[in-house]
Amino acid sequence: MAITKSYVTLDQLDRKRAYRNIHTTVRLLHKWEYINFKKDNELLGMNLLLLDENNNTIQGTMHHSLLSKFGNTLCEGNLIEISNFIVQDCNKSYKVSDHKFMLRITETTKIHSVEQQIYQIPKENFCFQSYDAFVKSVDMTIDLFDAIGYIKHIEKTDVRSKATHALRRVTLTLMLEGGIEIPATLWAEQAEQFEDKYRAVENNNIVLIMTSILVKIYQGAIYLSASSSTKFYFNQDFASVVAFRQSLKFYGECNVNLGRMAVQDKRLGEEEHHSINDIWDFVSSDDQHERKFVCKATITEIVLRNDWNYISCSSCSKKLEKKASSLICVNKKCGKSPAVGVLRFRIEVIVEDRHDSANFVIFDKDATKLTGTTAESIKNNSDEEGMEGLPTCVKSIIGSTHLFEIHVKDYDFKSTYKSFTVSEILNQSKASSEEVNNNSKREASFEDTNNDQRKKPRI
Repeated sequence: MAITKSYVTLDQLDRKRAYRNIHTTVRLLHKWEYINFKKDNELLGMNLLLLDENNNTIQGTMHHSLLSKFGNTLCEGNLIEISNFIVQDCNKSYKVSDHKFMLRITETTKIHSVEQQIYQIPKENFCFQSYDAFVKSVDMTIDLFDAIGYIKHIEKTDVRSKATHALRRVTLTLMLEGGIEIPATLWAEQAEQFEDKYRAVENNNIVLIMTSILVKIYQGAIYLSASSSTKFYFNQDFASVVAFRQSLKFYGECNVNLGRMAVQDKRLGEEEHHSINDIWDFVSSDDQHERKFVCKATITEIVLRNDWNYISCSSCSKKLEKKASSLICVNKKCGKSPAVGVLRFRIEVIVEDRHDSANFVIFDKDATKLTGTTAESIKNNSDEEGMEGLPTCVKSIIGSTHLFEIHVKDYDFKSTYKSFTVSEILNQSKASSEEVNNNSKREASFEDTNNDQRKKPRI
């Protein structure tokens, strides 16, 4: 087919040029909604990943008001001709293409389907990374990459309680090229989409492609986390999948032992018990909303970065600020000026469960129960020099084990220094060593694997 003068490839696009009567022909590889998580998941529009005949990619975008106009034409895998579009600078972060520009679809844009045989445009274009490359990309948000691996293990946790909606989490173990294993975590809708596609796959020997993933680290170990644009492909007839199978000699029977999938469907009466790692996974995910966690942990250390007390307003308990010779309450609803100051507890502690640790902040009500006294009483019974150290009753809470309720809020996702506020301590008794040992035995039994298992794990 003769290429007309009005035709351009993606590498020829220029932000300074108008494209009113010029068209480009591309394959729509992926599309995904982009939403505002801070405004009740408000739909803002649709993002696209486009590929041309020269293997150039570019990210496309359009406003949600245009979805009804172009939605039927924008089918993943189809060839489309686009004209009357705008070229603008690309995003500075979470990039799915290395193109320096972005293609914006507007009200005047024209989009038509094109017959598949006219243009020789590949059906896939992935940006796979090795394990070493993932290590170098930890916590970087400029580019999003793709991963291909063999699904070796799946664990699903479906948490339900009276206080929160069901929240799905799926944790995968992927075997990358070279036999290196890496965990991947999916939350909420992403986890449910994965589960639906997984059930539809009949082959036991599953090669998974995850697109647009984030690389995170916790306690020195890296893991993959799905982004809002992540797509899942199971056993697709792609050249990259064939090459991956050949690299690990996965023809015929499964040559890798599958771990038995641990399926947990918790339905505890009042509260759900979580691990500290559950909290870290949640605040590291894209699913940013308020949520409560209840975890059993032991206090191992007291952090004195901000002391163990603060001067609060006697009316509203908020921290007072000094202005000249007076104490002022900064709470607008209270507004006491001058205010009467009361010493209250604010104890930051390091807690640990069997696997992870975190910083928790315990405030006056629960700290009073733990220490058996009040901060005011400690002040009244100590001289000025005695107040400088750590009181014995505060030190005594080290080594105690409790059920901590943590209410994760918006600032927990934004803060660079991670400490989680304890909203309530649900019990004050120490967990016996026998109970801890029994729990460890149950977990070890629950996650035992069968080396002879060759069947696809059920989900």
